[in-house]
Order: sequence, then structure tokens, then C-alpha cells
Amino acid sequence: MQETSDGSTSKQSSLNGKLRHGSNTEKEHNNKDLSTVCLYKKDKGTYGITGRDCRRIARNEWINDTIINVFLHWILNGSKMSKLKSRVYVMDTFFYKDIEKFKDNPNEQGMQNRVRKWVKKTDIFKYQHVVIPVLENCHWILAIISWPVLYVLDSLNTNEPKRIAAIIRHFVQYEAQQKYPEENRVYNENTMPVIYPNCPKQQDNINCGVFILKFAENFAQKIASNNNFQPHDAFFDSEASKITRPFLLKMIRIWWLQEKQGQVKSKETTTEDKQKLESEIQNLKKVHRNGTVKKRRVEVNGKFFQIEVKKNGKARFRLL
Repeated sequence: MQETSDGSTSKQSSLNGKLRHGSNTEKEHNNKDLSTVCLYKKDKGTYGITGRDCRRIARNEWINDTIINVFLHWILNGSKMSKLKSRVYVMDTFFYKDIEKFKDNPNEQGMQNRVRKWVKKTDIFKYQHVVIPVLENCHWILAIISWPVLYVLDSLNTNEPKRIAAIIRHFVQYEAQQKYPEENRVYNENTMPVIYPNCPKQQDNINCGVFILKFAENFAQKIASNNNFQPHDAFFDSEASKITRPFLLKMIRIWWLQEKQGQVKSKETTTEDKQKLESEIQNLKKVHRNGTVKKRRVEVNGKFFQIEVKKNGKARFRLL
């Protein structure tokens, strides 16, 4: 078996149970791909990891937004690095695309509102570091704001970093005007320079997603042990990153087992559950149209339910 640039083997063993990706027909493949394997919960929201996400990892394919979002949060704000929550703010993968469009249309009210939603309840200037995953031409790049410097880590040395820096600076300038209009803060090439730390390079066109997770892990290790650490200060050392494709699958399996064990603990639907489910059903009915079926998976009191509004408007739920 050949070794890929992320340290995994070219032939991945499938996970047991629901994570197994083999099936007899293409239809079965598709159904299994789209089904949710497990949920990853963070402070504000939940990500659903599907069979398709697992297949991408196992088959050495390009890693998508869901996996990047889940593991960046787990690496930088998860249980093992919970002490970094007050110091590091992790943006969603869709954030960069919105501020990219915003730079092209800064006066459009709709774009302003869309960008503001990302930071409506957050003051990014109160964090030491802001981590921004960037997707440019199907290539993942990691940007880190460490006030007042912007670090861009690119495992392929593309020509995108300068443009990325300009887009991020534009957003930071706008946000400073919104949050602190009386201070007249200025963020440009002089006051917020961009630095390109020396980082490992991928040897293919597929593993960029794995590499930015490696960068994030190394970054988390450094700042966890040094409050004053700056990314250009020996950003990478000889210590091998544990982030590989097999490791990602291993973590997903752990979360899947934990979710299953949690469901086994309580399989009864209580009165309190039913009250909360009724609220979820009413929310689903608001977006329901006659002649269609709407389904949603929800978590209530640590248990997972699927609620469904049928074509005739009647609703039902079941414990998963």
C-alpha cells in the first residue's frame, strides 16, 4: 500500500456498522451517503456528518466544508482545547465566501446584513486569534488573525494569499467601524501586514483540507503552552501531527459510538420531551407547503428525534 502526503495509506479500511461504505447497488450507496452518521455539537449549532463525508475521507478524496468545520472547531475549541475558547475564535467555512462577495459589493445592504450576522453576537477584537478557513478554487488555505498581524498558510504556494489578505482586511476595517466607530481604527497593509509562515507542502492536489487541519493542530498546541506565542515563532517543529485520514475516521467513529450509547441510556419519551417536540413541529410547519413532506432531525434533552410533517399537514415524531 502506498502512503499519501497526509500520512495515510491509499487503501483505507472501512468503519464498522453505519460507517461502512460498501453496498450492492448505486441506490444503496446514495442513500447511505446522504444519511447522517453522527452529530457534532458545538456551542452554537450542530454539524451533521454523513456517510458521504466519511467516504470522502476514506477514499482519499477532497475534504468538504462539513469535515473542515467540525475538526477545526474540535481542534481549537473542543473538549481537549476548551481553555482556548476565550482566546481563539473559529469562523465557519462559509464566512470567507460572504466577506469575499461583500468586498465586491460593500454598499449593498443585503451583503452588509449577511456579513453582520456572522459577528452579530461576537466581538472578534476581544480574541487574541481569529481562525478563518478559506476555500479558493477548490483549494483550502488557513488564515489566522493574530492582532494585528495576518498569517496565511498555504500548502501549495498559490498566488491567492495577497487577495485573501485584502478581503480579510476589508472585513476587519468594516467591523471595526461598526463596533468602535469613535476610535477611527485603520487596518491596511501597514497596520495589518500579512506574513507567510514556513509550513509543510502537500505533494498532490487532494490533501489541502488535511493540511489546514494539521496547521490548526500545531497552532493549537503552540498557543496552549505559550500565551504570547506568535505563529511565525517556530510555527512548525519536528513533531508529527496526529491529523491523518484514518485519525479523522477514528474520531467520527468515537462520536458515533458516544451518540449511540447516549441514546441507549434513555429510550423513553417524557412529557417534557413531547412539549419541546411540539414546538419543533410548529417551527417545521411554518416552512411546510401542502403537497410536500418535510423532515428534520432534532435533539431534545440529550435524545435525538426525527419529526415529519406529511403532505396533508399532519405531523409525527419518532425517537431515533
